[in-house]
Amino acid sequence: MTQHNMQHDRELWELLDRTETGLTPQQCLRLTTLIGESIMSVCHRDAILCKAMDPTLSQRQFMAIIQAPADAKTARIVTDIVTTAYNATTRQIRAIMHGRADDMTAIIMDAAQQALPARAQCLAVIAYLQWMQGLTDEAETAAIMALNIDADITLATTILTAIHHGLHSTRS
Repeated sequence: MTQHNMQHDRELWELLDRTETGLTPQQCLRLTTLIGESIMSVCHRDAILCKAMDPTLSQRQFMAIIQAPADAKTARIVTDIVTTAYNATTRQIRAIMHGRADDMTAIIMDAAQQALPARAQCLAVIAYLQWMQGLTDEAETAAIMALNIDADITLATTILTAIHHGLHSTRS
């Protein structure tokens, strides 16, 4: 990985980390740009989703998801985050996300408007975040929009499959 890419990824984590305390308009724009530039990488997409689901995800863990996704330690990090979120009640998952999912959804939606090649992947991430919060109608709409742009977006297909089989990420 080049020094430029590492700086890019560190900046991405730092801005994602600041979404909890608030971003300036300039920081929001920069985060939108960074997401648009990197979301086509499945490793980046997964790191962004993990940071949205777990605000305590460290920079080291974030970087591991991007740089060493097949590593057993990295797989354990991702598994723990997804399992915790999946097993949480709706109230718990919303508390864990501290309302960040709405902020992240807005930022990623902005990225989708600016980054045409990445639009489908952005919509799939939005679908996942909405599904994680129990917003199945909104998640289904976003997933369908993603697949209408690019039928090969597996995350969107996964979300639609889960919804159509009655699987919910959260319990009331």
